Amino acid sequence: MADSYNTFEGYHGTLQAQFKSINREGFHLSTKVNEWLGPGIYFFAEYENAVWWAQNQVRKASKNGKVQKPFVIRVAIRYKDDQYLDLDLHSDRQQYEQLVAKLELKLKEQKKKIPTFNSNAHRRCFYSKLLFRSTSVKILSCTLFTGYDDFGVPYNRRQHCVAGNDYIEILSGEVV
Repeated sequence: MADSYNTFEGYHGTLQAQFKSINREGFHLSTKVNEWLGPGIYFFAEYENAVWWAQNQVRKASKNGKVQKPFVIRVAIRYKDDQYLDLDLHSDRQQYEQLVAKLELKLKEQKKKIPTFNSNAHRRCFYSKLLFRSTSVKILSCTLFTGYDDFGVPYNRRQHCVAGNDYIEILSGEVV
């Protein structure tokens, strides 16, 4: 990756058993229709949130009788200015909305069917997928609500969605 790229770090929570495969083959894109920011590879901005996610993955695996260890992968995410939108920033959110409006208009002009969305997450995922395919944008970041603590205080976790392995460099990984 060239020196002219911008860089920030992200943290991916997973299982230790997955690390060898990820290190060898790269990350697999998450492709559910209701992904938070579209199809991609997800990273947390904060290490502690990746630990939380990895520990949840261990709990899920243990229900299937598998003994696993939580693992966090630290990465550098590299991009050029036109490849990244931070939806926490007003100007980037406006740009996202303008790009999505253009894509929606293009679909209508081509008489392509726009699906009926069963949630905001489904709609956001659909348009983010189009954005990744049709524009230079390959990385989206946003702080998202993920639940409440025992006192009713909301959890908001910052996520980065990366459209492919070309923008990711693994820096380290550890059992947590």
